Amino acid sequence: MRSLSHTNILLFMGACIVPGHYQLVTEIAPNGSLDTLLHKQKNQCLHFSRKIRMAREIAEGMTWLHMQNPPLLHLDLKPANILLMEDYTVKIADFGISRLQRSVEKNQNEVKKEQNVTGIGGTPLYMPPEMFDLSPNITSKCDVYAYGIILWEIIEQKVPYEGKFNSVVALTMAITKGTRPTLPDKLSPTLKKLITDCWSPSPAARPEFKQILEPSQETFVKIVAEHISSRNDARSPFWMEMCSATIFTKVSWEGSKICLNSGRAAGEGDQQSVM
Repeated sequence: MRSLSHTNILLFMGACIVPGHYQLVTEIAPNGSLDTLLHKQKNQCLHFSRKIRMAREIAEGMTWLHMQNPPLLHLDLKPANILLMEDYTVKIADFGISRLQRSVEKNQNEVKKEQNVTGIGGTPLYMPPEMFDLSPNITSKCDVYAYGIILWEIIEQKVPYEGKFNSVVALTMAITKGTRPTLPDKLSPTLKKLITDCWSPSPAARPEFKQILEPSQETFVKIVAEHISSRNDARSPFWMEMCSATIFTKVSWEGSKICLNSGRAAGEGDQQSVM
């Protein structure tokens, strides 16, 4: 895990292992998790371009993981496992933890055979239908499905399926039958297609992460452009250009003031604007 180094992957520095326990040493993500930002920090105002930039950074990190040899699958991709640095750069975390735990258990002779390790990890809200099978088909497309759900969650800032199912069994049955979160009416065509392609019931119909980013990541620029052009108060081409720029750089503004490479913090009690 120490060899895994990417801008959008949480840096693993080491581990402390004693019989029955293990601890990981990683870089600090001072702004907590994406889950907290979306659902628990009510004073945060997330601009659309900021949401799309986070979506792009998640795709970049996952592309890098899947391009390893052999591919490194996350299998529990969710907002709680996506951390945020001081400037809100995305850091994907908690991948490979189960493998480390199995390694520790084997070294301690607590597990004699690989098949004694219980089931596949994952969080039902973000798991594709094939992971609920008795003999699950585990591929990189499982992570792509989770990404589709996360995209919806980032845009809506709501918990998927919240209040719709009274048990995990009911949820998994609904997902298997094709139920997905309801898409908002005014979603841009490109973003709608990306989300629905990612959470397709067929793994073969889902794109690879590298396909989401190619060519030249223009998908994300197009999403922002469509969003701006659909607004009744769409501003000048310059403003559209600046919104697109925030997808690729640390850009924020307040009124007519544009701040490059700055993570401005609001005063206490103020609403903070996160680009």
